Amino acid sequence: MTTSKIKVEDVKFNREWTSPAGNTVYYFDLKDDAENWYVFSTSKKEQTKFLIGKEYQVDIEDKQNAKGSFRQINPTKADQLEKKSSGAVPPKAGYSYVRSRKEVISIITQSSYEAAVTLCVKVGKEVVNTHSQIASVAKQFTAFVIDQSGLNSTECKNGLKDFLKEANERSIVYQKALKLAILCLELPLMEKELVIPVKMQSTEGMIRIAELILNDINIISNGF
Repeated sequence: MTTSKIKVEDVKFNREWTSPAGNTVYYFDLKDDAENWYVFSTSKKEQTKFLIGKEYQVDIEDKQNAKGSFRQINPTKADQLEKKSSGAVPPKAGYSYVRSRKEVISIITQSSYEAAVTLCVKVGKEVVNTHSQIASVAKQFTAFVIDQSGLNSTECKNGLKDFLKEANERSIVYQKALKLAILCLELPLMEKELVIPVKMQSTEGMIRIAELILNDINIISNGF
């Protein structure tokens, strides 16, 4: 057994195994930032043992099974104590189901594509001649919502329910704000709200208007 410090780059679910006594163990593959692969196990499918983007001091043990050799890792006892004392273990969510990050992003992408189509129909009839142009706008809208909602956080990428629930709720508001921004194209004088040279009838213009709308929503809702 050896001890090393690693930074987690990726974690993928591998398989689960249930013992005759009914206890289930979940196995995961882990890649560090040096492109090394390891295996670890935990009693929770929504694991918090190793979080993407975090550094750990680990014990590494070479093992072998019918499929070949592999390296099994576990945080050292010192590392576990340090994480526990620093409050790094997230609180348990008080609900059973939360949409996964992948599922939320899929919904955001569909909503963003719909917004992109609406925008292109309203202002791009003379220049849009391929779905790829619409997809480009949809990608920018998607990136805006994902970034602003917090779905790119380390916690969301690691599937922590509390953070996913909060990010999902924020994303719904941002999606709605974008659609309202596009409706505002019927009010061309609103362009004076934007800083030159950003034009209202553009992808960036719609994002800026969406931010203004979202700010208005927050101000109004906080007043009650």
